[in-house]
Amino acid sequence: MKLRGKILTTGAVTAVVLMTFAPTASAGQDAYSEVPGKDGGVGVRFISNGDKFEICDLRDEGDSAYVEYEYVRYDGTVQRGEHRPDINGGHCKTYSHDFGEGRKVKFRAGQDIVLRPDLYGPWKTGIA
Repeated sequence: MKLRGKILTTGAVTAVVLMTFAPTASAGQDAYSEVPGKDGGVGVRFISNGDKFEICDLRDEGDSAYVEYEYVRYDGTVQRGEHRPDINGGHCKTYSHDFGEGRKVKFRAGQDIVLRPDLYGPWKTGIA
């Protein structure tokens, strides 16, 4: 019985030491923005694993789906951009990035409507 107690105690100490010195991984956060309403037809998902935007044209109405994004780099400068894939209803396209680990990425879904102002989903924040 004494040997078993020592083995259990040694195992518990080893587990505590391993947890203390284990590398910490920064957990990202996914987010989703969608153009709302009866005319809406675009969904954009930020996927933190791989820092990707997945842009989906949800309806086949002839409008173009896109994403606008921005994030603050480590040096304080702001990176802004957009992706406008050539997709139609029911299809998606993914764009990969390499944002700084743990950085916040703001983005929103956009829908380019011919001869009318564009429609937008709400700004959302994901974490790379």
